[in-house]
Amino acid sequence: MAREAGISQRSLLRYIGTKEDLVCGDQEALGELLKRTVEQQPAEVSAWDALRAGFEVILTANHPCACAGAVPPHLTRFRLR
Repeated sequence: MAREAGISQRSLLRYIGTKEDLVCGDQEALGELLKRTVEQQPAEVSAWDALRAGFEVILTANHPCACAGAVPPHLTRFRLR
């Protein structure tokens, strides 16, 4: 990634922090987003559906999908059959 950006690996990590941050993002913020999303679900929603809604929000937090209302392609593998 550093090479593609035209900078050294050291410079990339100076901006990003760690390799984990580069791949996974801000885990604390994503955890808060999951918690907030689950808590905001209506009372009649099952625990599994509330968690699924939370995970969908997390998985799409940095990947906006132009296909509003459709299941984003990267989430299709999480579909229950």
